[in-house]
Amino acid sequence: MKMVRTSLIEVLPSEFLNLARAKGASERRVTYRHALRVGLIPVITIIMLDLPTLISGAAVVENVFNWEGLGRLAVYSAQSRNYPLLLVIILIISAFVVVANFLADLLYTIVDPRVKIHRKGILRQ
Repeated sequence: MKMVRTSLIEVLPSEFLNLARAKGASERRVTYRHALRVGLIPVITIIMLDLPTLISGAAVVENVFNWEGLGRLAVYSAQSRNYPLLLVIILIISAFVVVANFLADLLYTIVDPRVKIHRKGILRQ
């Protein structure tokens, strides 16, 4: 919520919002339709960067509460020097990071109309 508030404070005095107000849009429409869409870009970035951190924090939680899971399996494979299993776990976590970044890029195109995906798959503003 603090991140949304901060980004909206930065966006609200923008000229394109003043133009929307001058055209007769209600303040509610200006805030939700125009300002919030642009203000959500930093929030999406932070959330998608924090998702892989949750996976790495699972190792601590699973060991403390004695739960079976990927984090505990990673710790066990590191302790028992089972390197192939550890590499597979690292590969799964890395794939999750790539998927999270891809989802962030897709959400950028949904939230901000200025961001377009070109035919070659390159994001440009």
